[in-house]
Amino acid sequence: MQQYTNEITPEILASFDKPAFSDDQVAGMSQEWQELIAKQQTELKQHPVIEIYRIAVEGSLTRDGGILKTATATS
Repeated sequence: MQQYTNEITPEILASFDKPAFSDDQVAGMSQEWQELIAKQQTELKQHPVIEIYRIAVEGSLTRDGGILKTATATS
């Protein structure tokens, strides 16, 4: 099983730079959706990811090899 940390690697950063839709997919969308996607892409470039926070859920591995069995938050 892979264990995750909150470290942000070059691979993770690169994954955030990939567009959610291909050019062909966007071309098949309505003008309204094309404009919305273009706006979101512009906003994402203005506010790049600088850190991430992963949450632990039931079944998560702990740093010392244990497994989280009971979560304290209800969300």
